[in-house]
Amino acid sequence: MSNTTSNLTEKETVLFNSVVKGMDAPGSGWLHELADETLSTNGVLSSLTKKNLLKSHTDEGCVWVELTDEAGAALGMVQDGWGGWERA
Repeated sequence: MSNTTSNLTEKETVLFNSVVKGMDAPGSGWLHELADETLSTNGVLSSLTKKNLLKSHTDEGCVWVELTDEAGAALGMVQDGWGGWERA
């Protein structure tokens, strides 16, 4: 994991760190709350998804972004009972 995160571009690092910090809780949030939602941001999200660091889905036109299980575990985080993340 650290090998993967050390090879991130500047834009990937900014978005990844934003998701790690989270919106209301660590590890997840609405993309438009975590970053400017632009074509560039969507491309960065796609890249982080391909690297298996983030996963996302669309709900009524909004994109929900969260850490993958592997990224959360590598960061020492565990999922809480509500589907969010917290520091272990």
